[in-house]
Amino acid sequence: MPGPFYALAPEDQQRLKNEEADDVIVHKRDGLFYQTSFKQTMDNMAYVNEGFTTFAIPILLEKWKIGDINRHLNCAANDQVMRDLASKIAEHLQDSK
Repeated sequence: MPGPFYALAPEDQQRLKNEEADDVIVHKRDGLFYQTSFKQTMDNMAYVNEGFTTFAIPILLEKWKIGDINRHLNCAANDQVMRDLASKIAEHLQDSK
């Protein structure tokens, strides 16, 4: 049975190709700052999704964000990611028959 999925922004796709690049990411929550890295985030996602069929869906559009501050997918990027996810799920279901 298909499991979780995540969308990979263009810059994340580049980071995956370049094993030496491991940018520090700073998060702020409840007035506190937390420092992580892209590699740590990807390792954590792999750990959490262990045992599940997980789909990484690359975002293929140049303009994919709602805005400069809001990194949620805009409508066109959401359509592209959902279309590609549906294709991967259909392929996975065909392979499991």
